[in-house]
Amino acid sequence: MPVYQLIGGKCREKVRAYGGGATPDWVTCGQPGSRYSADDLIPMLQEWDAEEWAASLPAWSPEPHCPVWGGFTCHKVCYLPATMIGGMPQPIVIQACVDAFAALRKKVGNSVDLAMDLHGRASPAIARALVAKLAPYDPMFIEEPILGDDLESLLSLQNLSTVPIATGERLYTRWQFQDIIAKSAVQIVQPDIITSGECDKRVSAMLHSTRLVRLCVLIAAGWVVRCYAQQVGSGSFGRSLRRPSRARSASLRTHRASPRHYALA
Repeated sequence: MPVYQLIGGKCREKVRAYGGGATPDWVTCGQPGSRYSADDLIPMLQEWDAEEWAASLPAWSPEPHCPVWGGFTCHKVCYLPATMIGGMPQPIVIQACVDAFAALRKKVGNSVDLAMDLHGRASPAIARALVAKLAPYDPMFIEEPILGDDLESLLSLQNLSTVPIATGERLYTRWQFQDIIAKSAVQIVQPDIITSGECDKRVSAMLHSTRLVRLCVLIAAGWVVRCYAQQVGSGSFGRSLRRPSRARSASLRTHRASPRHYALA
């Protein structure tokens, strides 16, 4: 008998998935493996035009093999360069981040959800400014505007924001999650089942009595899960998919043999 049946059975048949992509070259400045150095960032931004960049992207399509979009109706992007970690970005960097998101929203319209991941690269002050500037473009959520262990700053940011704040993938113990959940420091909790391990089930139990949303497919409170479009049908993710070449829409369906195996549904 499969283990998931021994622990109560599946909570759902499928869960919505989101993709990623649509990243300007300047976002990679200074990252390992990038052909652009940190010194290239400002010169690139001085010549970059958000509208022209968005126009160069293919039109969104529900087809699963559509370039960039992969048929997903939700996408998460990051427009804050890694070179900003621990620093104070120049105004041109902040404006480029906002302009890129605004241009992408104009490109796809309101039928596609867009989320922003800042990877904890911003200071609390910069995060407040960015969240306020991004709010008019209706982000689905903003992930890790600051690091998840800065509880007081997260709480202050969420209280000031009209956009749901998400965090959790860099939290490793149930005590860290308990503090976040008890104070409603964010609206979306994102435990990583690889790093949080056994604590993941305890986090789900905490969330059942709250109004917070949990981005995880293993419990009934699950909402949406990340799926890299370029990984579908290849690599370890591809091996866990059931008939990925016959994908029809951007959601994941749990495999009958294991609650941790998914197929595009």
